[in-house]
Order: sequence, then structure tokens, then C-alpha cells
Amino acid sequence: GDVSTTMRRDADGKPLHFITTVVDITDRKLAEESLQQTTQLLSLFIQNSPVYAYIKNVTSTESRVLFASENYTDMIGIPGSQMVGKSMDQLFPPEFAAKITKDDWLAVSLEEILRLEEELNGRKYISIKFPITLGSRDLLAGYTIDITELKQSESKLRELTHRQEALLGAIPDILMETDLKKVYTWANPAGVEFFGPDVLGHEANEYFIGEQLTYKRVDRLFKGDESTIY
Repeated sequence: GDVSTTMRRDADGKPLHFITTVVDITDRKLAEESLQQTTQLLSLFIQNSPVYAYIKNVTSTESRVLFASENYTDMIGIPGSQMVGKSMDQLFPPEFAAKITKDDWLAVSLEEILRLEEELNGRKYISIKFPITLGSRDLLAGYTIDITELKQSESKLRELTHRQEALLGAIPDILMETDLKKVYTWANPAGVEFFGPDVLGHEANEYFIGEQLTYKRVDRLFKGDESTIY
């Protein structure tokens, strides 16, 4: 409990007795401990996040770090614990820092979630920023994910697709692709020239008369058997 003691005196100022007051503060202490644990939990979550995470205090002219994950060492060579209190100008190149500050304030002032693709030191990132309010303070929370490998994979896939299309386009024979409903979904140039430019989306039986032997040969394919070769 919270104990306080006062002395009572007579008219001449001589001590008469003491008055002791005891106040039960159990609930207050429990609330304080709960708040402290919540704050520690949030701090641990941000510090140990596998993605780059942060909370900032934001104004129209600057953003300062309140919390940041320790893995920022991988991005800028400084752990999150050493970023606390620093502005973007102190952490990033001038042009990039100015862009971050502008985007941070945009998210807070418009009270919107921002999704941005960014590039720093040859690495590509996607950032999600969103405003949070604490009293009268304008705060920003967010996280950033390194998508460099993903972008490289997408680029290689596009290159492979273009190469495949070039190879298939050079084949003089008609090549067609259909879905399980026998609707044309792709055709090489020879196929488009033979069936017409609007062939995609049409069923194959629209172009043939009578029963087709080919259907019988590939019927197992349409039923999920991928081992049929003809």
C-alpha cells in the first residue's frame, strides 16, 4: 500500500499525535506492470522482427525513429537500437532521406496506408507505412521487406517467357493450347494465321466438322492423366 504520515500539533505548535493513512494501490500497480510488460513486448517485437520494422515521430519537416528492428544493420550498417532519436537525414543519403520524410508525412497527414517500392544501394524493397495516434503525437509505423531476389526471379521468368515465345513463334507448324473445356487459350503465329485473330476464347469444335480422332487420343489429358503422349 501507499503509506503517508502527518503530525498533528496543538495551538502552540507542540506535537500531539501522528496520523497514518494507508491507501490500497494494488490495482494501480497491476495496471502499471501490465503497461510496462506491453511496452516491453512491443519493443521486443520490433527489435527482433525478421522484416525491417519501425515506429517514428513524424512532422512535415522530419521523421525521427522511436523504435526500429535490429536487422537494419543489413540495410544501412546500423542496428535499430542505435537509430533511436535520429532523423532520416542522419541515416540515409540526402535524396533518399528527403523522399522518406515526404512519404512519412503524406501517410500521417492523409491518414492513409502507403505501399511503396523503393531502391537503395542496388537492393529493391517494398514498404508499408501507416499512421498511428498517441495523444497529440503524429506517429508512423511501418515495415520494409527486401524483394531483390523476388524481382530478379520475375525478371528471369519474363526473359524465359520471351525466349519461349520467340522459339514457339518461329515454328512453322500450327501450335494451339486449350483449357479443360477445349477452349483455345493460346496460339502461335501459324495458328493465328490459320484460324484467325479472334481464335482465342473459342471452342475447338467450332472449327471442325464431325468427330475428331485427335479428341479421343488426348481425352485422358483432359481427365488429368499427364502421361499421355501422342
